[in-house]
Amino acid sequence: MFSDKTIEEYQLILLRNPSAKVFAPLAEAYRKMGLLQQALEISERGVKFHPEYPSGLVAYGKILFELKKYEEAALVFAKATHLKKDNILAHKLRALSLVKINKYHEALAAYKYVLFLNPIDEQAQKFINNWEYLEASQYSSATFTTPPEEDSELLAESNPTHVAHFIEALMARNEVDRARQIILTSLEIWPNDKILKKQLALLDESANEEKELQQKTSSIKISIKKQYLLRLLRRVELAKQEG
Repeated sequence: MFSDKTIEEYQLILLRNPSAKVFAPLAEAYRKMGLLQQALEISERGVKFHPEYPSGLVAYGKILFELKKYEEAALVFAKATHLKKDNILAHKLRALSLVKINKYHEALAAYKYVLFLNPIDEQAQKFINNWEYLEASQYSSATFTTPPEEDSELLAESNPTHVAHFIEALMARNEVDRARQIILTSLEIWPNDKILKKQLALLDESANEEKELQQKTSSIKISIKKQYLLRLLRRVELAKQEG
């Protein structure tokens, strides 16, 4: 986490030198504070000065991702990986962005490269295992090309283990509502299956945590934003007077 003093130092450096590379950590700090628009402006300006700065591109891509501009984010992360092929974070973030825009085969290739760089990366392992499992099973040709309302017909021909793998893949695809509905339908068929019950509990827990987080952050973001913008204005005025 960035301290107030560090953020203020970055602000002053960038004020005196708009082309300074500190735009990357400053944009990252703003992103973590929830000041996405300010972070976007700083990062966009920064990558114009430094279009081949991998760390700057990653910071920019993270902001685009949080703004749900997944296609743009994927392109930015792709450029970062091209410039620095061993940048694991850029590869992983590119994979996540590709999943968000339903480019699963490209995401699979990206995760395989992550695993090449780090053979024990759990996130990459899980995605690859789930996706390749589905490609080799009945779901690769049926479930993903079948309307969700027909899932129940497919479930009747399956078993709890296949369904559990399918649920994990749906979660990787961010199809949370569909995953929940399939679990509920599956529990009508196999009411005592412990894995399916656990998956449903995890979905419920995740949904509750997200709701609580949204309630908390919505109330504090405005206060944080005002405090930092006021502080920035004071520092800018002092810098002008000193100059």
